[in-house]
Amino acid sequence: MPAGGSRARSGGSYLFACNGYDGAVDPDPLGQRVQGLLADAERLTGLTISVHDRGHVFAGELGQKNSHRHWYCALQRNQPVIHGQRCLAHCQVAINARAREAGCLPFVHTCWKGCSEAVAPVQRGGNHLLTVFAGATRSGVEPPSGLASGIARAWRQLPDPDPQRLLAVGSVLTAIGHGLLALLDAQPVPQDGRRGRIDRLIEQRMHEELCPAEIGRELALSPSRAAHVVAEIYGKALGDLLRERRLARARRLLVDGDEAVGVIARRCGFISQHWFNRLFARSFGMPPARWRRAQRAGA
Repeated sequence: MPAGGSRARSGGSYLFACNGYDGAVDPDPLGQRVQGLLADAERLTGLTISVHDRGHVFAGELGQKNSHRHWYCALQRNQPVIHGQRCLAHCQVAINARAREAGCLPFVHTCWKGCSEAVAPVQRGGNHLLTVFAGATRSGVEPPSGLASGIARAWRQLPDPDPQRLLAVGSVLTAIGHGLLALLDAQPVPQDGRRGRIDRLIEQRMHEELCPAEIGRELALSPSRAAHVVAEIYGKALGDLLRERRLARARRLLVDGDEAVGVIARRCGFISQHWFNRLFARSFGMPPARWRRAQRAGA
C-alpha cells in the first residue's frame, strides 16, 4: 500500500501479527503488509525509504523496486545521458557494491547530485539480498554545475544534513530489511507452492552444496522423490537448474560490482575459478572478465 494510505487494522505490529504473535489472522496480502511497514517507517523517520531487491526475493511487493522514490532523486531522471546513467552507475552499481562489502554495517553516502542517504545492507547466509535506503538530506556538496537550474533550487529545499542521525536511521533500516525478509518467510506455502520454496532455498543456499536430500527436507520428501519433483516442475535436473541460477547470479555480480572473478565464482557456488571460466565461456561465448568489460563498454 502506498505511503499515506490507510489500513483496515490499526496499531499492532505487522511483524508480530504475521508470525501469529497477537493470535489474529491477518487478512492483508503480503504486498499490503510490506507497503504498510515501509509507510510506517517513513512516518516515524520523516525520510523516504527505497529498497533495492538485490537477491530478487520479492515479486511486486516492494512497488518500484531498485528505484529511488525520493522526489529529489526523480528530478530530471528522464534525461538518461545526464542523469539516468550517472544515477545507475552511482546507486545501482557503486553503492550496492559498497553495501555488499560492508556486510551488515549501515553507512551514509552522498550521491553525485549532492544529497545524503542512510544505507543498510541486508544479508543472509553471506548473500546480499536487499539494500535499504532512507533520505534524502542536503549534504555539504552542492550539485555539479551544468545541471538544470531547478536542481540547485531543489537541493536547497532538502532538510539540513545530520550524518549522525542518518547513521542511526541506518541501524533501524537494517532491522526493517530483516523484517521484510521475515514477512516473506512467514508466508504460508500452499500444497502446489513447491516451486516457490525451491526457488527460495536455491537463492539462499546457492553458494553452498545443494543436493536432492536438502530439497527433500524442505519439501518433506525423500531425496529421490525431491529430485523427481524438481524435474517435473522445471523440466531439468537439479544440477542443471543450479548451474543456470549460478550463472545468472554471476552475471549480475559481474555487472553490479568490481569483485574479482574468483571471488564471484566462490560466491556463486562454483568449485573453482577455472571451471567457472570454462562454463561461463561455453554459455555466453567469452570468459567472465572479458564479458564484464564488454558489458561496461556497452557492447
